[in-house]
Amino acid sequence: MPQLTFGGKYVYGWIQGEANGKVRLPSEALSDYGIIPGERVLLMSGSKTSRGFSVLSVPRMRLHDSPLLEAVQPAFESEGTLLQDTWIQHKGRIFATAELDQDGELHLTDRALQAFGIPEHKRLLSIRSSNIAFVNIVQGPIVDRALTHPEVEVFGG
Repeated sequence: MPQLTFGGKYVYGWIQGEANGKVRLPSEALSDYGIIPGERVLLMSGSKTSRGFSVLSVPRMRLHDSPLLEAVQPAFESEGTLLQDTWIQHKGRIFATAELDQDGELHLTDRALQAFGIPEHKRLLSIRSSNIAFVNIVQGPIVDRALTHPEVEVFGG
């Protein structure tokens, strides 16, 4: 996993959006965050600058007693599993549940692509982020820097 600048964030690689809203998430990112293919996941919109989305690890949110758990509580069933197609707005961010298939492909609806500011067929940069999520961004200085690094792996597409 390359680090684009000394002391900077590590990147997993590029993920390629497809016409049907599918993106293959890096298996290393899923493993690092304890996200199991075939499970429903929780997404959070990116910043206005970078757009895109974060994939949140619910087990890590619980482990680290994340304050976001209270905000996204309506997305959970009583036994603690994520509900299907749930949308929540909290402090300027959009949270949504999504399906991750057995191959690690995330299926984003047209609504999700629009909400997260992702144009069709757009390549996103997948980056190790916090202790509870990894991010997948559309634009910004880190994306510009990654474009100058041909060693950054491409997933899907």
